[in-house]
Amino acid sequence: MDANEQKQAQESLAAEQASEQQAPNQRTLREAYDELEREFNVRERCFPKWITEGRISRSDAKDRLERHAAAMFFLSKLLDGSKPF
Repeated sequence: MDANEQKQAQESLAAEQASEQQAPNQRTLREAYDELEREFNVRERCFPKWITEGRISRSDAKDRLERHAAAMFFLSKLLDGSKPF
């Protein structure tokens, strides 16, 4: 195993261990990601109606969805052991 493969194996193991570690409230990284994904789907369904009702502006809805998608992206990188930057 060369140095690059060894580094990748270590990063993969670290990511696996991180995903299994429990947060103080007993939630895993995988559960956190699943909750982000669930909430993202709710927002995608609700925001169009809320825009029509004037409860949220189109630009604010777009911004919130983009920030939420970014959070999911970074968390998914932690879960699969790759570096997001």
